[in-house]
Amino acid sequence: MSTTEYLIAVLPGPIYLSQPITDESLPPHVIQIPGKRHETLAEAREILACHGFDLDQSPVIMATIRNPYDLEVSRWAFLRQRHGWERGPEQELACAHGFAEFAVKNDQRGGNWATDALA
Repeated sequence: MSTTEYLIAVLPGPIYLSQPITDESLPPHVIQIPGKRHETLAEAREILACHGFDLDQSPVIMATIRNPYDLEVSRWAFLRQRHGWERGPEQELACAHGFAEFAVKNDQRGGNWATDALA
């Protein structure tokens, strides 16, 4: 179960969820806001402001931290699903190569920051 699925299951609403597509299967207490997922706090502030919300008025802001290696493996596997909203060089790299090569060559998320820690 993903962190998002868990939080939707246990938290009372409203829950504001930023993602690139609308998911009709989500329960009614989840309010979907168009975004890209995994925004920084500054990006979240801008997205919410576009929808008339002030981030400073939020009673709780929750962040989760994930093992960077696990995150990169997950990103590689996700990109290989070829979702249309993820089109681009990063997706092509993931689909053309195994994880090890993707992790070294992917400058957008992994690349040097991910592999320098192993040196």
